[in-house]
Amino acid sequence: RRKYRTVESREMDEEVTQELVDSYTPVSADVQRKLGAPFALSEVRRAIDLSACNKSAGSTGLPSEFYKMVAAEIAPLLTRQFNYARQHGQMSDYQNHGLVSLIHKKGPKESASNYRPLTILNRDYTLASTVCVLRTRTLMHEVCNPQQTGFCPGRDIQTNVMTLHNATAYAAETDFTGRDELASELEVLSATTLRRRAAAIP
Repeated sequence: RRKYRTVESREMDEEVTQELVDSYTPVSADVQRKLGAPFALSEVRRAIDLSACNKSAGSTGLPSEFYKMVAAEIAPLLTRQFNYARQHGQMSDYQNHGLVSLIHKKGPKESASNYRPLTILNRDYTLASTVCVLRTRTLMHEVCNPQQTGFCPGRDIQTNVMTLHNATAYAAETDFTGRDELASELEVLSATTLRRRAAAIP
């Protein structure tokens, strides 16, 4: 914990900041075109097929099971509605409506600070979100830097773990200013990454 505070408290060098800005690669015109294209019927149908069942339905009372049963009839309507919302920059009033439930965390139940709000959204709103996620996922490898291995299909965080191990070994064997501090920080970061990786395994 102390080592992380030390790293976070360092002032960012202006030259390093500018180097990072200059290294940024703008999204290509092709990717922009793919991301900005109108939603297709097939995308909406896939979102419906992938929607989880036995979940709260929201204020409409219509669960995923309903959308799956009438997918052939409702998918074209949802496609038109999603594209309309995309063009005008907002969803309908009822789609923006959510049911808020307070979940007790711990401590005295009389204290409001011991509760966290949980918002249950309407199912068609979550379907629109799923359509966007599915589309973005197919282009993640074109948008994200190669060093970004988390949440990118086809990439594994283990790659970064091995990179950290190699960097730690290099820092320990090479003589340069700040070597010991860098090696120590890399060891802490590597160990933390491995613990998080292990915690994510069921």
